[in-house]
Amino acid sequence: MQRSGADALTAANSLQALMGIDIHSFVPEPPLGSRSTYSGLTGPAIKPLTLRTIAEICRSVSIPVLGTGGASSWHDAVEFMSVGARCVQFCTLVMHHGFRVIDDLRSGMSQYLDEMGFSSPLDIVGKALPHIAVHDDLPRRHVRSVIDESRCIGCEVCYVACRDGGHGAIDRRENRIPFVNPERCVGCGLCPLVCPEGCIALSEIS
Repeated sequence: MQRSGADALTAANSLQALMGIDIHSFVPEPPLGSRSTYSGLTGPAIKPLTLRTIAEICRSVSIPVLGTGGASSWHDAVEFMSVGARCVQFCTLVMHHGFRVIDDLRSGMSQYLDEMGFSSPLDIVGKALPHIAVHDDLPRRHVRSVIDESRCIGCEVCYVACRDGGHGAIDRRENRIPFVNPERCVGCGLCPLVCPEGCIALSEIS
């Protein structure tokens, strides 16, 4: 697109999706009479795809990229900008909460810039790109899960996820507080994802 003369690019907005099927009539959602068609999926569900798309484009072109599709907070905007977007568009967020959310976006971004010592949002652009590698260049079995037992509530969600996910690297003490078997943990990242208290993190090992 840059070679064709484009001044800027938009990445990536909604994706075609089938939103669901009524299992009694077998008509796709949303029904229009007895038929339907593919819809545009956007909002938080597509944020990971948009992040990847922005990153891949920004590593290949030098023209500005507008990040669209999936941003729901100032935090998301920072993520989009960190992979190269120079501007971020919000639509679903405003449709859900009204234009008043713009004040929240501005105040959140302002506080973040102060915290990080940035003088402008443009200081964020591309910061994450040097940290994105191809899969084969990543270290193997060099991270393990670490549980902060002082914050754990003994819900056993991590234990069940790890057990039924196939690794069986998390076990429980009599007080239901889980612990990690480092010989079995492969650092897959599932337990930090499911922990409701945020008390599990991946830690690099020597």
